[in-house]
Formats: sequence, structure tokens, C-alpha cells
Amino acid sequence: NNPTALKSRIAALEQKSERLEREATFPHLKFGPDSARDYANLSGKDKQTVINKLTLLDESALEWRVTGGARPSWKCKVTDESDTVKDGRKSSGKRRFKSYHGDTREFMWHARFGSSGRIHLRFDPSSREVEIGYIGKKLGT
Repeated sequence: NNPTALKSRIAALEQKSERLEREATFPHLKFGPDSARDYANLSGKDKQTVINKLTLLDESALEWRVTGGARPSWKCKVTDESDTVKDGRKSSGKRRFKSYHGDTREFMWHARFGSSGRIHLRFDPSSREVEIGYIGKKLGT
């Protein structure tokens, strides 16, 4: 009968529901724990654009698992960070996000959406996993 405990339980169930929905919608992508919050903070127009990009990234991840190779054959434009960002490691810290593995990792690749949005991701050739770490405005250098 504790209202605070009940609110916490409801919040936990909502988070579990969101995670299960995301996993069912994009079964070939992994998501860092903060990506759901990032998505929730987007405008309605950007949300639809991001869903379209995530669909293409999910298709790319599936194809990569089947065909193999050093990296996915992207079905949308995905680029690595510039040499300026990679060489100036002070700014690469802005591209470190929580991973679904429980640690913090670099997400140096990104797909663009809208005029200044980015979906930061990483991919692991050994496991052929594609993980989303950040969805939002372009990060500074």
C-alpha cells in the first residue's frame, strides 16, 4: 500500500514494456540504456524519421549477420566521425555512452536525421552486433 513503491513498480514495468517493444520492433539492434530517454525527448516529426532510420539500420544488421564481412552494408548513410574528432580525443568523450553490456563505450559512427540529428552507433565485427548509444542533436567537437 506504499504509494512511492507502487509508482516505482509502475515505472519499472513501463521501462520493461518499452524495452520489449523496442526489441520486438528492431530485433537485430541493441540499445544502450539511455537511448530510450533520448528518443522520448525528440519531437513528433523527428520520432518518425528516427523510426525510419532505425528500420534501415535493423535491416542492415540482419543482412550483416547473414552475409558477414568487416562491417555492415548500410541501407542508409552511416559515417565515421571525422579525423578532427578522432584525433582530438578531448571531444571523443562526448561520443562515449552507456552500452547494453553495462559499461561505457565509444559510439563513433552515426546516421543523420533531420537537419542536425544523429543516431550514434557502434558495431562489433566479432559478434556482428550493431548497438545504438545516442539519439539526438549533433554533438559538439
